[in-house]
Amino acid sequence: LEVLGTGATLVQFSTEFCGSCPGTRRLLQRIASDREDLAYLDVDLTADPDLASRLRILQTPTVFVLDRGGRLVSRIGGSPRLDVLERALVTATTHSPTP
Repeated sequence: LEVLGTGATLVQFSTEFCGSCPGTRRLLQRIASDREDLAYLDVDLTADPDLASRLRILQTPTVFVLDRGGRLVSRIGGSPRLDVLERALVTATTHSPTP
């Protein structure tokens, strides 16, 4: 839980061969760097296909938005749009109970 943000956490699931992942990574890192209450994690699924299967990740990038307690608030398959991320972050930061 030490890696979770105090407001929300953005988790990007990527692979080495994903063409859209670098752009998504830059977007999420920019969003997280603009807000002290956000954390960003990038999980490379290339070497761990079992994790992808357990989480039912069928494409990369896939982005999870977690609230401050680590609960999944939003799941976005493919390259996320900024407005979709912003709405998910509002939900994650305003409606999440303290862990």
